[in-house]
Amino acid sequence: MGLPSLVKLWNIFKFQLNEFQPNNTTIIQSVEPQLKEIFNERIQVVQNCRNTTDDCINSLNKIVDHQTTAQLSSEQINDLRNQLINLREELCQLL
Repeated sequence: MGLPSLVKLWNIFKFQLNEFQPNNTTIIQSVEPQLKEIFNERIQVVQNCRNTTDDCINSLNKIVDHQTTAQLSSEQINDLRNQLINLREELCQLL
């Protein structure tokens, strides 16, 4: 479940809680800062992973540029690159 889905669920929860307990925001006020912190931490972790994945892809591209000295075959390099690209797409879906 991506972050937008979690935020949407949280907003639905707040709305429903307010419907059943009008003017009682104590629960929301006590929990919301913690959830925001969790969301922010999750975003940071995903962005860090995405940046690392991008660095790996760039490194693979440099290996391809110097293929004569590479210890990996073109097929291995392309396979690694495709795996990293797929991982990056999955990380982007988490945001």
